[in-house]
Amino acid sequence: MKRTRSILLIGILATITQTAPANANTEQLNIAPNPSFEDDLTGIKTNVCVFGGWFPIGVVTEDGKSEIRITDNVSRTGKKSLRVTPNSNTLRGTIYYSQYNGGEEVRTNITRAGVSGARTIAFRLDRDILSCDATVWIKKADRQGITLKATWYTRRNRIPFIKLAENTVDEPVENTDGWFKYSLHAIRCYTARQVQIAIETNDSEPFYIDDAEIYFNRYPHVNVLVDQFGYETQSHAKGVILQSSASLWRPPVSFSLIDLETSQNVATKKWEEIGYCREWDLYHWQGDFSDYSIPGRYVVETKVDDTDYQSPHFEIHEDLLVPETAEPAYRFFYYQRCDTAVSFFHAACHLDDAKMPDGSHRDLSGG
Repeated sequence: MKRTRSILLIGILATITQTAPANANTEQLNIAPNPSFEDDLTGIKTNVCVFGGWFPIGVVTEDGKSEIRITDNVSRTGKKSLRVTPNSNTLRGTIYYSQYNGGEEVRTNITRAGVSGARTIAFRLDRDILSCDATVWIKKADRQGITLKATWYTRRNRIPFIKLAENTVDEPVENTDGWFKYSLHAIRCYTARQVQIAIETNDSEPFYIDDAEIYFNRYPHVNVLVDQFGYETQSHAKGVILQSSASLWRPPVSFSLIDLETSQNVATKKWEEIGYCREWDLYHWQGDFSDYSIPGRYVVETKVDDTDYQSPHFEIHEDLLVPETAEPAYRFFYYQRCDTAVSFFHAACHLDDAKMPDGSHRDLSGG
């Protein structure tokens, strides 16, 4: 099915060699949640925010004897840090765990393993991600063992979080004013779909986490994005996006609209810099050719440094919307049917959604 009318903003991060330190490129996005723990997120009642954007490893108790918590008693920079209070006793409390598609779930649990550390969510991985760098500063007791780890996961069918590999470091690379810096470089497993960063201890003493940094390192490339569905002749929204893994040293000034029938340049337009988009962790430029309405098949071409880049081909024609989208739109509902197999698309699925915690089933047909 062709994509409907939307220009996709998908892209690439700054280029880093596999041996570069985490902060080698200051333009990279630090994806560590609440990295210096200065934001008070406890008032937002979601699983992600209860602990300042991080999650406990092990069971959390209501009395504070086994928990992670933002505190203003100790800090390396700013005023706050994340305190981890380990407990190896037999405890009853709440355990937080990753669920299908990277979501977070909770349940009551009795265990001999109280909180032993803190972790991020399992970050989904774009195809172009090659590796991950993580750095944290830890204030801890003398001789207390700390492990910084990156765990790579995949999933098969509906089985989530199949562990592929784990990269760990347990020796600090720097020590300043009682704070120990741990730094990890982890290369992605080929089939990994998610990665999770964790800081753990085997000791019972509390420790503090501050100034966390997590970076994804990506394969360098530039993309030219257009609406592959096409553009109607009278549309006033004919646009193109240039995206890059880095802020280009010599950004292009213009782009050309090439007629595929004649291979001729039929229009030259200017790029407008959008800049760095934090939500996508990419650099973007946008162009507009809304004043061009001659029907035909085209590509957009631009030059970055000495390399020519072209968009996928697209059409400009009258009345594209209904003929190109009506049938895929109604067929979508057929493809998405559950509880039965759809030939060449998927097997019967969601067969256990009405299963109750005690193992019994409810008849929810017709819902």
